[in-house]
Amino acid sequence: MQRYNLFARQQRRTMALIFLGVVAACGAADAPLSGPPDGGNGGDGGNASTGVVSGRVTDMRGEPIAGATVVINNAVWFNKNIVLQTGADGRYRYQLPPTDSWYVRGTAEVTYNGRPYKLDLHPDFSGGFSGVEGRVVNLQWKTSGEVPTDFGHAGYYGGSVEMDAGWDLADLTGVTLTLTPVGPLIDGSAGAVITRTVNGDVSSFAIRDVPIGRYTVRATRNGVPLVFRMKNSSRYVADVTTDFEPAYSGATSYGIYFMVATTDW
Repeated sequence: MQRYNLFARQQRRTMALIFLGVVAACGAADAPLSGPPDGGNGGDGGNASTGVVSGRVTDMRGEPIAGATVVINNAVWFNKNIVLQTGADGRYRYQLPPTDSWYVRGTAEVTYNGRPYKLDLHPDFSGGFSGVEGRVVNLQWKTSGEVPTDFGHAGYYGGSVEMDAGWDLADLTGVTLTLTPVGPLIDGSAGAVITRTVNGDVSSFAIRDVPIGRYTVRATRNGVPLVFRMKNSSRYVADVTTDFEPAYSGATSYGIYFMVATTDW
């Protein structure tokens, strides 16, 4: 019996060390609590209540986003995530189990030019934290900027414009691409003209992190206009006015995809 009790104590100590190691690997064991006052549905004065994760979801003007999806991801176990919806005040709150390590991400759904978009939200704290600790994590809608790279994620809040050499071009060297916004961007703000020239001998080219909107796209090479063939199209056209489309079904990343050539075939 004495030997059994010793084994049991050793086993419990080993499991406790494993759990603390997982929390430390997620970068949250001693991270300071932060965040603006979190009244209303999540009211905890800006400091996380013990074992509670809470926060507020806003747009770029600081206005609350109701119905946003907040995912409290379990950093230890697969498919053990907690999914919440924000209230009318943009707030969320959840009492975590006193186990494991967690991190918060979220999305908002927006309709733009009759097309639905599911957009990633930016957390003001992107690392992990323990279920015992709790955390205030606020999220904001951003139209550009790099997403947090914690936990294997990568990319940008803006979309990408991807261009390939068409049937009569060996490469894209010297091709200049111009994007002119048509109407307001997805967040209602005014966009800016974007111009980029390809340098070097490349077969594919992309402009990353473009604020999502509707753009007229034109391309030239050494001052000569090129023609476009859009993804899933069989013909080249002189210019294109288009919206961003999802990279794949259900994606939260978006792009404009086409080929350029000197003439139609």
